[in-house]
Amino acid sequence: MSLIVLADQIADIRRRIAEGVEGASLDQYQQNAFAFISQRLDEMEEECRTGHLKAADERYPELGRIAVEADPALLPPNLGGELIDVEKRYQQA
Repeated sequence: MSLIVLADQIADIRRRIAEGVEGASLDQYQQNAFAFISQRLDEMEEECRTGHLKAADERYPELGRIAVEADPALLPPNLGGELIDVEKRYQQA
């Protein structure tokens, strides 16, 4: 898979997550978690688009834990699964 295709998938997931929490009443923990997800996805997308990925040993699986712990009303399990999958593909790139 090309890095540009991966970048497009990352951007799509970020957009869908943002749409899912837009207008939702989030507590501070949830605000921080979704801000972190958005920021991390943005970084991953930029790395893929520029071809300057972090070293493989610095690509930590950070988003999967958040996806598992997130309120399913805010991050549905299927979207959380896609988030985990795209992070795994990024780690393997």
